[in-house]
Amino acid sequence: ILRHARRPLVKIGVTTNPTAEWIAGQVTEAFPWEDAPLHLIRDRDGAFGPAYARRIHAMGSRDHPTAPRSPWQNAHVEQ
Repeated sequence: ILRHARRPLVKIGVTTNPTAEWIAGQVTEAFPWEDAPLHLIRDRDGAFGPAYARRIHAMGSRDHPTAPRSPWQNAHVEQ
């Protein structure tokens, strides 16, 4: 997870089979509830399921998936 300002690394977690629950947990660990960002940009991976969407909504953040077939929007994720 990168912050926008100067793209500092906030949290990194790795798994071979991420689930929506696992991703939601990573977001919760990266941002305290009272310090959650207003907007989160993500790719269109199928792993971002209902559990992720519920957690983001509960934290007060808006979910912004990148446009389909637009790898230029994912430049930092793919590096």
